[in-house]
This record gives sequence, structure tokens and C-alpha cells, in this order.
Amino acid sequence: TLFRSTYGWDNEYGERHIALAPFQASRMLVSNAEYFDFVQAGGYETRAWWDDEGWGWCQYAKARMPSFWVGDPNEPEQLQLRLMTEQVPLPWDWPAEVNQLEAEAFCRWKAAQTGLAIQLPCEAEWSLLRQQVPSDQPNWPVAPGNINLEHWASSCPVDHFAQGDFFDLLGNVWQWSSSPIDGYDGFSIHSLYDDFSTPTFDGKHNLIKGGSWISTGNLALQHSRYAFRRHFFPDAIDQRFLRRQTIFAVFTAPEMPVVIVGMQNGNFIGFILLIGLRGQAAQR
Repeated sequence: TLFRSTYGWDNEYGERHIALAPFQASRMLVSNAEYFDFVQAGGYETRAWWDDEGWGWCQYAKARMPSFWVGDPNEPEQLQLRLMTEQVPLPWDWPAEVNQLEAEAFCRWKAAQTGLAIQLPCEAEWSLLRQQVPSDQPNWPVAPGNINLEHWASSCPVDHFAQGDFFDLLGNVWQWSSSPIDGYDGFSIHSLYDDFSTPTFDGKHNLIKGGSWISTGNLALQHSRYAFRRHFFPDAIDQRFLRRQTIFAVFTAPEMPVVIVGMQNGNFIGFILLIGLRGQAAQR
């Protein structure tokens, strides 16, 4: 059954039932300091960490480090971060800001370093984690994270906003997922904006979740569904990685909460890596 009593884009309505294997998730977003280990280890020069799409982008862009870092990665003490109006010394405890291809490459490298099955979360896994934050915009008296322009006009340290057992499940930076966007069961095009979603149902646009420091209105809602090309740099984005067992989740329309209908293992703390991405952000 579809519900249209609340505001939402056409791709946010419908229903999907998904069985998830149990997983563990990293408690914080990947910081610039953690991501620098990948850069320093030659991550941008090592073909093994990239899929074909990612390596093609890396070679075309001549990338050596995240696009908003300025300086020479061989002189880390001199690195700066490009903000909207100025450059500042690279904040090592802010989330690393990368595109989805860089995020995937980092996960492959991290998996090789740790021996763990590390990857980005799918939409369903992120939605399950998001339930640790009980409220949603516009019902919170004060935003529980760096979102809705209620705290700063920039990212902030990855250990600043605790939300349940995690940090930054919402806010600070958007989070990359491994899920290309598509329509839920029952999806129908809205007549007033018939090309809002369907041009992105091509397998080339991945969902971003959680909102950023500048996200307001629908962008800050739990059920919002936006997607970008994997080589793009949307305004403030991030990501996580996981492990599994047998969890069942139900996706419903925006006004209906995601419901867990079965779970074998309730331990979700551990390994979900969140890698940050913010296109252009203002200074704190």
C-alpha cells in the first residue's frame, strides 16, 4: 500500500522486504588521518584496490589524494583543506571527503590490511543502523547531529556527535552506500515531476544517506533517497563498512518507520567504515 499523506519524492514511496546477514559497523566516520594511511600506502597508484570504473577515473583525474586536499601528500604537515572561501590546515579529525570510487578503493585496501570483509553498507544496512537515532526532522527540539545548519557551517570532528552506540549516523557528511538507486515495489512516477528519479535508475547512481551539516527539509529526513554518479562530489558525503548474520528489515513509505521483523545478532558495533565526502563546505 502506498501512502502520500506526507511530503516526499516519488522514489521514497513504496515498500521493500530485505533479509540481511548480521554485520558489525565502525563507530565513527573515516577521518582524514585514517584515510591518509591509504594515501601514504600508495593507494592511488595501486591498481589492485580499484575496480575498472574507479581506476579509469583515478587515471583520468590524475588523482593522488582526495580532491579537496591541497598540497603534497609527501609533506603531510603542510596539507590544507579547501573550504568554500578559504584553505585551512587539514583537520585530521574531520571526515575524509571522497567520491564513491575512492571510498570503495579504501575499503578494499582496508580489507587487505585487516583480513576482514570490509565494504560499504547497502541502503538496508544503513537504515537499520539509523534506528539508533529515535527522532527525525522536524520532530527533534535540537538536531542530534551536525545537520540542519544548527551547529556549524562545515564538517566537524568525527567523535563529536554520539548517536546511540555510534557517531554521525546522521549529519556531518552524507554517507556513500553500495546501493544503486531504484524504485521500491509500488513505485510510480509523480505527474508533477516525471523525471526526478527515473533518469538515475541506470545502475550508475549510488544512494547517499544521512544528510550533512547543510542538509535541511527533506534532505534531513530519515527516508530521503538521493543518489549521485560514483565519480561525483556531492555537497558533504561519507561511508561505512560491515560484517553479517540474518536480519530482516522492511522498508515502507516515508511516514512509516523501518521495522525490524527478525534478528539473530544484536551486536552492530565493530566494522562499518564511513568515508567522508563534502563537495564545497563553508568554514566553521
